[in-house]
Amino acid sequence: MNGTITACSSLKEAITTSKYIIGPTPLCKDSTYVSSSSTVGIELNEFISLCSKDQRIYAGAIPQNVQNRVKDLGLTFIDIMKWEHVSLKNSVATAEGAICEAIKNSMVNIQGSKILILGFGRCGQILAKKLAALDAEVCISVRRHEVLSLASAYGYDGFLIDELRTNIGGYDFIFNTIPCMVLPKEILKYVSEDVVIIDIATYPGGVDFNYTCDHCLNAGLYLGLPGRMSPKSSAKIQLEAILKDCMS
Repeated sequence: MNGTITACSSLKEAITTSKYIIGPTPLCKDSTYVSSSSTVGIELNEFISLCSKDQRIYAGAIPQNVQNRVKDLGLTFIDIMKWEHVSLKNSVATAEGAICEAIKNSMVNIQGSKILILGFGRCGQILAKKLAALDAEVCISVRRHEVLSLASAYGYDGFLIDELRTNIGGYDFIFNTIPCMVLPKEILKYVSEDVVIIDIATYPGGVDFNYTCDHCLNAGLYLGLPGRMSPKSSAKIQLEAILKDCMS
């Protein structure tokens, strides 16, 4: 090796001999296994048991119950998605990936389409801007009046989540960014049968996927879009932030 890279014979050795550990984003999707592209992942319990108090473990979207657990054990788990500069840059990749998935899963153009975005946080704002730039008719639905006013100030039509039932019909695409159930079956029965629903909220998303599956609606939960769609850019963003934190 070149003096900076050491080959380990096992994952256990790699974890226990490292001062800094970089995990995936999200760290886990079901609080059982560490997220992995492999069909066989490491169990979260096993991973935590191998970590020590003198290590710094970086990962993204760490569930609160996991954070509470490792804190009780005296472990340092750092959620890089809570860093404003990382989260904002990550939102760009997420928005681009969401649009890519929408195009792949639809038979109509984005241009001229009627699009509903649920939520107007970092990702919702960037997504709305990019979709509007593609000449889509963008509408925003949010939970609070002040956020609705913000969306209006940016030039978007909108309505409150409480009014979804009477407003959700007629959209070609629906993008959800809200990490709680906002599209239950009571609402989904009013959507267009040709709608494409792209859920990019934190697992398990905000859509009743049992209903969409049973009624053949085109809907999916798309997690980890930055890593899948633009892995080099996403890795660079995270690595630069982590190296800066390590040296501080």
